[in-house]
Amino acid sequence: MVSEWSCIWTPRGTQTPLMMRGSEWYVMRNALISEVRAYLMYDENGNTELTGFPYDQRGYLVLRR
Repeated sequence: MVSEWSCIWTPRGTQTPLMMRGSEWYVMRNALISEVRAYLMYDENGNTELTGFPYDQRGYLVLRR
């Protein structure tokens, strides 16, 4: 099972909202989660998105400035 997520957040001490995206991969055994692998990049100075990916055109959450 795979989860993909988007999070708009504002780093402490700033007023600039940023976008962070990531995914989590779950291994299921006997209908229970036995392993979680989380993939994300954390950066207080900029958005962490795939360069050139058409988020807006595909209906993903996007920053509106």
